[in-house]
Amino acid sequence: MVPPISLSGPTSAHSAAGIGSLAATGPAQAAGQPNFEDLLWKSIGEVNRLDSSSQAAIAESLGGGEITQAEVLAGMRKADLAMRMLMQVRNKLLDAYREVQQMRM
Repeated sequence: MVPPISLSGPTSAHSAAGIGSLAATGPAQAAGQPNFEDLLWKSIGEVNRLDSSSQAAIAESLGGGEITQAEVLAGMRKADLAMRMLMQVRNKLLDAYREVQQMRM
């Protein structure tokens, strides 16, 4: 669970420190939870793992292995859904970046 973000403005500890310091001193780090970057890399790794698993299931099925078409299809659907979800997260991050860039102008 991601902790809520405070919108009350910069504090004296964060005002001159920059974004890197914000990530290091935020409430998620204090509670021992992973930061956003770690979660993002973990998600990318999971999508890659699901895709590799799906490709292996396809290869096994085509090679005459003991895997059903339903199992292959389920693996493909999982990989597809994970990729679509990751792309939506990417799109939201790009939208947020563009919005921040617009505010700076």
